[in-house]
Amino acid sequence: MKCALIFTKNRLIVAKIASFLTTITPIIPIVGTAITSLATKNPSELAKLNPEEIIKSDKDNYSLPYSEIKKVQMMYGTFPVERWGVMIWMSKDRYNHLLYTREDFINFLNLVKRTMPEVEVILPKKW
Repeated sequence: MKCALIFTKNRLIVAKIASFLTTITPIIPIVGTAITSLATKNPSELAKLNPEEIIKSDKDNYSLPYSEIKKVQMMYGTFPVERWGVMIWMSKDRYNHLLYTREDFINFLNLVKRTMPEVEVILPKKW
């Protein structure tokens, strides 16, 4: 699932913008072929909505109040391909999200520092 991470005045909203849908199409009664398609939403459409409308627009959308975020761990990996990510630590839960480019990584890091200066940020050793 691909998500948009939206910073508001008091919370971070996680909004689903793409998901993979898999359907099985039978070729003969016993054998089937999996067909995968990508269902997407345009992130610019979300910008037209207020925070409550964004959350209600999809059952998988949710918000994380800044007051409950304890730590943000930025992640970087190169196996099997270069990838960026973030783990958001709450009091009782944690949430993982992919950041698709180095630019996304840097933008997210800057927004965290600006909106939640009191939150601990852990950077990867190499990036």
